[in-house]
Amino acid sequence: MMSGPSASTTLTVVKPTSLQRLPDSFDSQGKDCAPHGLNCRTYNRHLTYNMVDQFGDRFNGGGEFTIHVAESFSDLTSTCGPIQLVTGGGTGPFVQLTDDFWICSQACPQCNPQGQGCTATATQTITVNGFVVRTNRVTWTCSDATLQ
Repeated sequence: MMSGPSASTTLTVVKPTSLQRLPDSFDSQGKDCAPHGLNCRTYNRHLTYNMVDQFGDRFNGGGEFTIHVAESFSDLTSTCGPIQLVTGGGTGPFVQLTDDFWICSQACPQCNPQGQGCTATATQTITVNGFVVRTNRVTWTCSDATLQ
């Protein structure tokens, strides 16, 4: 029995593996707290990330396929009273991701002149196509947010 011609090739699958943090920006009055029931404005820490593949190269989706991004938080602790974390994510031809961090609280002086300040912390996990690409420890205060 004769078999037909055959060929072989090597196929490389590029997988988003991590996020490279780019320089971030800070706006001291960047967010309106009215949607959260408070008559004040608060800061906004705006972060941008490049997606990086398993080879350490910047991920270049080029729009040929869809990327699913999700963000979640765990281990929340707060001295700010009830906290509602706003999570982001989406679907699209992403090669860069952006994220915003702020806090609106009655415990903060910008929202309540008698506010003494507060701190909230949580672990943020960002996934791309179901793979964890970054984990941050986030700390919010009344004047800024930091990520480690």
